[in-house]
Amino acid sequence: MACFEQQSRKPPGPPRRATRRRKHEIEVEQHGGAPNLGHVYQLKDGGIISSYWGLKGSEEVGGGYKINFKLQGTFNTMNGKFGLADTQGTTAIFNQFATIGASGPFGTFDAGRRITPMIYAMAETDVRGAQYFGSILTAWLGMNQAAGWPGTSTNTPIGALYDSNALVYNSPKFYGTSLALEYAPGGVAGQFQGGTRESAVLKFSNYGLNLSAVYYNGHDTNPFPLTYPAAPAVSATGLANNRFIYFGALYTIDRFSISGSYSIGKNPAKSNSLNQTIIHGALVAPGVSTTAAMIGIRHTF
Repeated sequence: MACFEQQSRKPPGPPRRATRRRKHEIEVEQHGGAPNLGHVYQLKDGGIISSYWGLKGSEEVGGGYKINFKLQGTFNTMNGKFGLADTQGTTAIFNQFATIGASGPFGTFDAGRRITPMIYAMAETDVRGAQYFGSILTAWLGMNQAAGWPGTSTNTPIGALYDSNALVYNSPKFYGTSLALEYAPGGVAGQFQGGTRESAVLKFSNYGLNLSAVYYNGHDTNPFPLTYPAAPAVSATGLANNRFIYFGALYTIDRFSISGSYSIGKNPAKSNSLNQTIIHGALVAPGVSTTAAMIGIRHTF
């Protein structure tokens, strides 16, 4: 009888940065031209996406099972600042992934901080892959800004890009259909539902067609007022104030792709308030509910 083990560890991609040169010119009417006021050179971090770093690895334990871990975070190459965390005004060294889990014939199970299953479902039914301007990601961020999110933490009022303490199960595919379930304990003493998150994602991918349905429910989300820390954060009491529902589809034939989606973000704690619909570029006032509809077409050369 022979025994062996196999290990693998892999770092993510390289940092991203760029240089930018800008010539300063100001129209001066009396001189009839624009004098040369010199140039400004700037080293710009990132680009289309942020710079990130981390480690991931797996170890086979036999029978087709593996133990996996992943550590990943964003950072600014200019000053070394790490990416945002759940607490307003703070950063975390691994703000995207800090998980450990197992995988095998049953699927995968991970525990820790991670990108939520709902984001993957949205990306897979968007022609822009939840990247760049005009993608489902910018629409979802717009919904959160309309709901009063200050953008200084990853704790959002509608859905979530990241969840901490998350327990996530991803099933194997069955004829193109897969299921993802998430539960994130809040860790609030004396409040069983304080700060908790729950979500369910159903996906289908086959014959060039991607379909996804998302249900996300959160308690005590976005507790930081715009004037924080001058005004204190709202205490976690188990208030259900974050519900997000999403339906999306993407179909690809030859080199053409078309996608469509409909999103509903709601604060169940304010069921008597007015609903509203948002459109890209339009200003809206914060309310109980926001919706966003997306249609996209893409051709790959």
